[in-house]
Amino acid sequence: MAKQLVADFYECGDFALNDISYLKNVARKIVERIDSIIVNESYHQFQPVGITYMAIIAKSHIAIHT
Repeated sequence: MAKQLVADFYECGDFALNDISYLKNVARKIVERIDSIIVNESYHQFQPVGITYMAIIAKSHIAIHT
C-alpha cells in the first residue's frame, strides 16, 4: 500500500522559502532517511520569491513548493 505525506509549514524564515541549496539539502536528508536515492531533480525559482523543486527518487518523488 502506498503512503503519502503532505506537510504545511508556517512562519519559515526567508532562507527556507527562497534558497534552493537549503531545499535540496532538506530533500536529500529525507531521501537518505527513507533509504532511497535521487534519480533526477529539477527546480524553478520564481521572482520575487518562491521555488518549486522536484526530486524523482527510486521509490517515488518529492515535491517542495514555497
